[in-house]
Amino acid sequence: MIEFSFVIPTFNNSGDLPSICEDIALVFHDFSHEIILVDDGSSDNTWEVIHTLSQNDKTITALRLSMNFGQHPATLCGIQFSKGKYVITLDDDREIHPSEAMKMIEHQKLTSAAIVYGTFPSVDSFLIRSMKTLYRFVSRLNGKNRGQGSSFRLIEGELARKIVSSNHQFSFIDELILWYTKSIEFVPINRSDNKSSISRYKLPGLILTTINIMLFSSAIPLRLVTFFGFLLALINFIFGGFILYKKYFGKIEVDGYTSLIVSILFSTGMIITCIGIIAMYLRHLLLKTNQKPLFHVAEKSC
Repeated sequence: MIEFSFVIPTFNNSGDLPSICEDIALVFHDFSHEIILVDDGSSDNTWEVIHTLSQNDKTITALRLSMNFGQHPATLCGIQFSKGKYVITLDDDREIHPSEAMKMIEHQKLTSAAIVYGTFPSVDSFLIRSMKTLYRFVSRLNGKNRGQGSSFRLIEGELARKIVSSNHQFSFIDELILWYTKSIEFVPINRSDNKSSISRYKLPGLILTTINIMLFSSAIPLRLVTFFGFLLALINFIFGGFILYKKYFGKIEVDGYTSLIVSILFSTGMIITCIGIIAMYLRHLLLKTNQKPLFHVAEKSC
């Protein structure tokens, strides 16, 4: 059985791929491993390069997507074709040397975690770091382990392929993992000494990711709508009752004022209540659309 499957999504970056494959072969020559390169609709000669690599090395599998779907869908595609006991995902920019995966492997042996993230300090611009901080803040509203990971991760192969086979509409890997397990560990790693390695994460992509996290993987916006809907409805009903009390005790002398205010408060209160109820239904529809699992069996003993 193959022990480690390296999944590397790539886009218009043919120059680094041969070196990455050579590094993996050198570091993991004593382990059974495979390398899955996924061309995410590149417009340069990336496909020709990875196709040639796969022809010359039987441990390398080359996959070409019909268009640019994005890093996470491309990574999920590679995982689908993996066969390893463990899946290691790695970026194509040589920011992290494959030897750093040994730290995740050793940590997994010590903790038996289902997933181990390699974490490292960011060297991005202030604007990019600020956006990442916002993303992590939004993510952690759903749980303490959210938003702390990276694209350099070791995942149990069975779990990784289970996530892909579930056919979720939402494709953000780190959120999908948290639907299946809380057995998550983090280990610090070092950046590569390669001076040409530059993070290719862009601000628009981070903004879009943060919005997607809020709208499609989290029910927090709908919960807020539900909470404030019922709260405002309750306040309206209480204030409407107060207006009626003042009317009956003769403290309101303007004709029609009471009926106007009470009708507005009670009708808006009912509308806001209905919005809260609709938000509750939408939350359940969101979970159903994303096919969030009811359970996932981590181990079985007979």
